[in-house]
Amino acid sequence: MSGKKKKPGKDYSKQLNELRFTGLMHENMDFAYHIAKQFIKQPTDIQDAIQTAFIKAWKAFDQYHPEKSRFTTWFYSIIKNECIDRIRSDKSNLNTTLDKADLKAVVEDEHAGDTMGLYQTIILEAEYLPAAQKETFILRDIEGYTIREVREITGQTQGSIKTNLYLARKKIREGLLKNNCDAKNK
Repeated sequence: MSGKKKKPGKDYSKQLNELRFTGLMHENMDFAYHIAKQFIKQPTDIQDAIQTAFIKAWKAFDQYHPEKSRFTTWFYSIIKNECIDRIRSDKSNLNTTLDKADLKAVVEDEHAGDTMGLYQTIILEAEYLPAAQKETFILRDIEGYTIREVREITGQTQGSIKTNLYLARKKIREGLLKNNCDAKNK
């Protein structure tokens, strides 16, 4: 035998990747649930989407480069696409979105004036936005991503992001004012 040190093999690298991925998966379980819940309403469908998204993320994990983006930014695209695929393939999900009656119930609730009630009302209003506006609004104003990160996730231009964000905020503001007036008139 020569005196050369043996380089770690593929098995060692694979084990490190598995450990790294497992850690990221556990750290981001709540994040995954929160994102999936924005798109899908049924708890069992949410869990299925999360599980499938993590499997897809594992299969594509060699394409993740932490020096280019955060894991959550990279993973958001995977879970969002999985949720959208599920909605498209299961038309029954389209019938589970909240309706205006649910929104009015929240607005009329005696606790709707507090921060959590307002937050829930805003989320309910966001349900009625067109897809691009909803996604941009949730990423930027709810999740707190930067414009650059929203651009990486969605593939939209900076101008489109700003336009969608402006229109989403305007429609939500109008919806809040309308529903607040409707609630006071009852």
